[in-house]
Amino acid sequence: KILILCKFILMNFKTFDESENPFLEGLTEYLLDLKFPKKKCGKNAKGKQLNRANIVNQEQDKEIECIILGKVRCFNKAELVNSSMTRKHGDLFEVLQDFIHYNHPEFEYTSICINKNVTTGWHRDKNNTGNSMCISVGNQIGGGIALDLDDGTVLEVNNKNTFLLYDGSKVRHKTISPDSGNRIAIIYYKSNEYKKKLNEN
Repeated sequence: KILILCKFILMNFKTFDESENPFLEGLTEYLLDLKFPKKKCGKNAKGKQLNRANIVNQEQDKEIECIILGKVRCFNKAELVNSSMTRKHGDLFEVLQDFIHYNHPEFEYTSICINKNVTTGWHRDKNNTGNSMCISVGNQIGGGIALDLDDGTVLEVNNKNTFLLYDGSKVRHKTISPDSGNRIAIIYYKSNEYKKKLNEN
């Protein structure tokens, strides 16, 4: 019901007062209540790299709460395929597609990553290409993204309820943990398989 309400709000109210955004309030409530799958990442006890080892500081047996919607790589297929989470959370995927379309209709992406309280070290998104668009929601105080710029300065951005555009495949970045509360990051990005397909065509 919350997602249906979010979709109705998006379709009928394109702009909001900065102090009150019913769509983001509904989306935040939905995601905070959503049960995220837990994935092991980092390194196992034998030192073998698991998923996203370069992102989570190589910690052993670290579990993260993450959902990937849209296209993902499949090791036995040449093309990107829809993730299993896309089929399971089809309504959420549709709402998030509408959300980016109404706010940044020109932005192209293949996938949406939703991280709940995921802490990362400095990294680049080696499997992505081009710009990513990230927004965080939640009941957190503080937190955000740190960007390591070309001139050596570090830019810290609190992107709660605000879209941030950056090239995560080229710019080193990491999360800034909130002082309190739950932070959910929604990242729209293009898989580098997308670039390969464009080059082939």
